[in-house]
Amino acid sequence: MKKQAVTAVPNRRTSILVLVYGDHHELARRCLESIFAMDEPECFQLIVGANIPCAETRGFLEESRHKIDHLVLSEVNIYKNPMMNRMLQLAETELVWWFDDDSVVAQPDALRQWLAKVDQSPERTVQWGDIWFVDGSIDVANTPIEDFIRESSWYRGLEPRRGTGGKPRWHFATGGCWMARRSALQLLQWPDPRLVIDFEDLILGEAIRQQGWTIGDIGKLGVRINTETRRWTQSEVDAFRP
Repeated sequence: MKKQAVTAVPNRRTSILVLVYGDHHELARRCLESIFAMDEPECFQLIVGANIPCAETRGFLEESRHKIDHLVLSEVNIYKNPMMNRMLQLAETELVWWFDDDSVVAQPDALRQWLAKVDQSPERTVQWGDIWFVDGSIDVANTPIEDFIRESSWYRGLEPRRGTGGKPRWHFATGGCWMARRSALQLLQWPDPRLVIDFEDLILGEAIRQQGWTIGDIGKLGVRINTETRRWTQSEVDAFRP
């Protein structure tokens, strides 16, 4: 039987960004070891951000330092989005692949799988991931979401989609694991400096839509996302799915 052709991984095409936190040493180790075990580790840049890491996490990161291109440590919790900003400034590649510490690579060829989806996508698709949605009005950075969006530099006048009962519906790639074109993030000046910890994935989805761009819904594709119940219960996860 003829072997199926395998898409080659271009050298250093992707920056993998992993955010670890606090005393969740077991999550940091599990996530990073799954990335270390991927095929062709020389083909991606690895950037790790650590918010107030415990001694065990710090020790593991130091032991693994030869596998990490950039390590960003903060002795105080600066929260997700400010740390994301620091990490993105270090990325040098076409694509960015983001991991929260409770997401994990499940298949060693996961990067190849994601890149194959990127290569099959039109240019206006600028992000890929597992698509969720939320209906209704919420507060983002202590501001009603509609006002937050209208006050954004990337706002282009599009009215929100409508879901159940005519409520606004916000589509987004869940923030636990996603891939994006770095050029798009740069044009959006992402992450928005008003964001600290919550709803950055939802707002990114809307910022992308406002530009006429799209998100590729590729599900989990070789990864497991949002596996830790300290963030989500299963019923909460299910409630966000289209």
